[in-house]
Formats: sequence, structure tokens, C-alpha cells
Amino acid sequence: MTQGIGKKPSLATQNQGFTHELRQRTKPKLAGGGQRQMPWYGERLQSKFFWRSIMKLFSLLKGLLCAASMSFMMSGTTYAADQGSAAEAEAMVKKAVAYLKANGPEKSAEEFTNGKMFKDRDLYVSYYELSGKVLGHGANPKLVGKDLIGLKDPDGKLFIQMICDLAKTKGKGWTDSYKFRNPTTDKVSEKIIYVERVGETWIGVGIYK
Repeated sequence: MTQGIGKKPSLATQNQGFTHELRQRTKPKLAGGGQRQMPWYGERLQSKFFWRSIMKLFSLLKGLLCAASMSFMMSGTTYAADQGSAAEAEAMVKKAVAYLKANGPEKSAEEFTNGKMFKDRDLYVSYYELSGKVLGHGANPKLVGKDLIGLKDPDGKLFIQMICDLAKTKGKGWTDSYKFRNPTTDKVSEKIIYVERVGETWIGVGIYK
């Protein structure tokens, strides 16, 4: 008796045959009866290697964006750290007023102008008579002795007159903004200054925007 005649195919063999037949039927056919070739991009889309490469690319781009964001934030923080704050300006004025009362105008003017005690980043002391004459200047020693009551900023604002008027009428406080050279950047920037009157003079420290 011949073996295998009439033997029923196994379930696995039947499934393989069914899968093969289904693939053949579902493949798009050309007019001549041939099988249409899968486009090159179709083969790549089905490739595990292709999708792994895409995921790696996205991960790389995500990392670059995060690094750029952190760099931007750090640069902003560094820039802010290079500038004095309003609170620091007020504190320096009060320290300078105390120094003036303890050491007198001549020694104070010299320290404000050429010393190091009252210079911190873009913070420095301006020391003027109420008339507008410069007694001490931490950013530009060449201004000492000059009468700047008529000095205007690039927009035409009489800012020294404005500061003197505030010192005369209020005794202390913050001015409106004006434009003046920033000693750390050497560029003209917007500035406000906190001043306190001491007798017939005023001491001020400003911050740049």
C-alpha cells in the first residue's frame, strides 16, 4: 500500500496555501497579466530599518532643539546677570550718600570717578550740583567740572535738567527714561536713574533697559 495517498494535508500546510493564494489574488495586475512591481518607496516604507532611521532622525532633531532652547535661555540669563537691577542701583546710591557724608565732597568725588568701590558692571555713580555741574562721574572722568544742564539725549530730551528738577522738588526717586551711553556695551541705550539729594548736590545710579 502506497503511503501518503489520500492523506489529508496538515492545518499549517492549508494555512500556508491559503495565505499564498490570497497574496496572489490581491496583488495588482498589469494589462498583460504580469504582476505590478512595488514602487521603491513602498519597499522602504515596509522596511524596519527605514522606520528606525526615521525615529533616530526625530530623536536627533529633538535633541538639537532642546540644546538650542537651553542655549537661548542661558544667553538671556547671562545678559541679565551683566546688568544691574533697580534694587542694586538704589542700594549703591544709599551707600554713596553714606560715603559722602562720612568722607566729604572732595574725597567722595575722587572715589566716585576713579575708584572701584562704586563700579559694578553697568552701575556707576553720577555726582552733580543741582545747577547741573558735574562733580564726579564713574563712567566718564572727562565730564567732571563741566556744566551739563543743557545736555540733550539723541531724542532731544534735556535729561540733566530733568534729573536736577526731580532732586530739587522731590528729594529722591526714579526719573523718566532717556538715552545715554552704556559703558559695558559702548552703545546708546534707554536708561532711568535713581537719585537722592544731598544738600545742594545729588547722587544718582541708573540702570539700562
